[in-house]
Amino acid sequence: MLKRGVHVDMYKFFGNPSIKIYALSGKYQRENLNTIAEGLLGVGKLDLSDNISALNYFELAHYCWLDANLVLQFTEYEDKLLMRLMALLMRISRMSMEEVTRFYISSWIQSLFRQEHRSKGLLIPRRVDIDTMKQPDAQTEAMIGGKAFKGAIVIEPVAGVHFNATVLDFASLYPTIMKEHNISYETIDCSHDECRTANDNKVPETDHWICKKRKGMISQTIGFFRDTRVNWFKPKAKDPSLPEETRNWYSVVEKALKVFINASYGVTGAQHFELFCMPAAESVTAFGRNAIVETKKKSEEMGIRVLYGDTDSVFLDNPSLEQQDELVKWSSEVLGIDLEVEKTYKYVALSDRKKNYIGIYKDGNVEVKGLSGKKRNTPDYAQKAFRDMLEVLSRVDDPEGFEAAKEEIREIVN
Repeated sequence: MLKRGVHVDMYKFFGNPSIKIYALSGKYQRENLNTIAEGLLGVGKLDLSDNISALNYFELAHYCWLDANLVLQFTEYEDKLLMRLMALLMRISRMSMEEVTRFYISSWIQSLFRQEHRSKGLLIPRRVDIDTMKQPDAQTEAMIGGKAFKGAIVIEPVAGVHFNATVLDFASLYPTIMKEHNISYETIDCSHDECRTANDNKVPETDHWICKKRKGMISQTIGFFRDTRVNWFKPKAKDPSLPEETRNWYSVVEKALKVFINASYGVTGAQHFELFCMPAAESVTAFGRNAIVETKKKSEEMGIRVLYGDTDSVFLDNPSLEQQDELVKWSSEVLGIDLEVEKTYKYVALSDRKKNYIGIYKDGNVEVKGLSGKKRNTPDYAQKAFRDMLEVLSRVDDPEGFEAAKEEIREIVN
């Protein structure tokens, strides 16, 4: 038992999807000491000469000491980056280090919002209080079984091979909507008559309205984190005038804030969360659908064909740089949402199924989404054929080359 000090559960911390995927950019795939050490430190555990139960005391002690030393090296990784990250998460979530390392993002956000209520002198509502004050039933019908309200929209893919396709992405779409439209459990469908009868605060596809007299607590909090990330930490992470260690730290902070920002809607839009409010949750997705629909309409008015769209991104058929800049400016001014050029493919091959495509970048790198050839439960011989096919596709530069590649692919498949 520790009389002094704090128990830091590194195993639970590394197993947290928010840390693994966002903060550490997926540098390890499995949550075990050897894999994490190889991913972060470039070294692995000691290779044993025999079964661990048969080792002599010296080798066993050496093995255990090296394991403990690896954990110590994690705390010193990149100028104590992980320890500083824990301290940052503690400050944001208002939790102890032991709680931050042992609990997941939903607990962090719950603790944050509870403290925001206390600091503003507000009562923390119970879920039953919110359901009593607001309409607990959805006004929109879910398109996916098991969901309580209508979610994101998908623009049907234009099946085929499309050269010079550019993907534009709405930056932090749902958190930005919550900030820009002042969506929080206490601001949606408020009791003010002037808000109820106003014309410029209505939610698309619904009868909901948004308060014009007060700022929502959740909206303000998410908005602060979003603006801090976008306006300070993200530019600093890319500033070449700063030392590399400093840029690395800013990069991790930016990713940590992204975790909070993106998870904030996911948590508050989950029915088990203590501050869940049905009108607020479905209002966010309604504004999201409206953003995609309006962007498609604007693109077509500009003469750009939309090849595909899903939740927060649109695939455009060979737009010029001027057209991309015009769309980005339009989105900022009209929708109040930052639209960013995320990537440009040499070509993208879309199937007629959603979330299933292959994108080839100009440098030959290949991105695969959803296709069964890459899935773990696909037999090895089929995975090998799929990899061989991707290697052929990565060499294609034009439509004529794609026709020639078809013959090679047919031979691989046969």
